Amino acid sequence: MNKDGWDKKPVNWETIDYKYNKNLKNIKNNLKNINCIDGIFVLAGGIDIKGLCHPWVINRLNLAFEIHNETNANIYCIGGGTYHKPPILNKKKFTIHESTSCSEYLISLGTNPKKIYKEWSSYDTIANGFFSFTNFILPLKLKNIIIITSKFHMDRAKLIFEWFKNIFKLDSNLIFIEASDDNLEENIVNVRIEREKRSITNLKNNLINKLSTLEEVHKWFYTEHKAYCSNSELIRNINISENEKKTY
Repeated sequence: MNKDGWDKKPVNWETIDYKYNKNLKNIKNNLKNINCIDGIFVLAGGIDIKGLCHPWVINRLNLAFEIHNETNANIYCIGGGTYHKPPILNKKKFTIHESTSCSEYLISLGTNPKKIYKEWSSYDTIANGFFSFTNFILPLKLKNIIIITSKFHMDRAKLIFEWFKNIFKLDSNLIFIEASDDNLEENIVNVRIEREKRSITNLKNNLINKLSTLEEVHKWFYTEHKAYCSNSELIRNINISENEKKTY
């Protein structure tokens, strides 16, 4: 246990399972056509009551670790938590951010901690995109960027990151790579697929088709987004089923 209260290698972490990286060979071949990968962005997707990454997040991290070994690109763990349920606390009663759990897992695989950056302000996929660009892509001038999330989550993530790419008027090359859903509980995947469909419809109708400038998006984000507006705690209404909560 280090001085901050975290284990260097938490117990019960799953080890890499190459069976679920079925497309890794094709991914490696495709990456050979790109001169340099500037960053590997992994979208967090929840932790359990012990503060450990869910299986679908481990799939994402395993894939990021493999690509990192091929490219030596930095890994960016994106995600603070979710506003759909209370945060998980560590033994010292501090919040365990999802990106911290992701970082700990990557370190347990052997990743150099200096090659990992983490972001802990985002609490949904829109914020994943917003803070990825403002915290890393813009200030570091990243050009060739890999974005990893689960297959069930990819369509919405791709919409959001492409939207922000246009909002920020960047010519960055966004490379979207899916982590497999094959080893997950079928019920978990089906619940999330249905929720993703609803979220994509809402995203297209109420945001992407209405907000086209940075000024418009920035104002919406800090005045209307239910996790970031000033009265967020007053208007919060968690409209999510118990089955859906298990997927966060």
